[in-house]
Amino acid sequence: MLATTAQLGVPAAIASLGLAEHVLSGTVATAIVAAAVVGLGVCTIGVERILTHESHLTPAAIGLQEPA
Repeated sequence: MLATTAQLGVPAAIASLGLAEHVLSGTVATAIVAAAVVGLGVCTIGVERILTHESHLTPAAIGLQEPA
């Protein structure tokens, strides 16, 4: 959830500032935020697919150390 908040912060700020300064229309601001949400959805699906198909890999198998 924290990663999602971080990734949506910049597009939300752009939309908010653009609306406040009357540089962006509501439609454009909505499109900016919607594009960010779609991008997060695609990343989430991709990570889930990787984890599902590569579940046999352990951190050691890919060269990472186990957490202490």
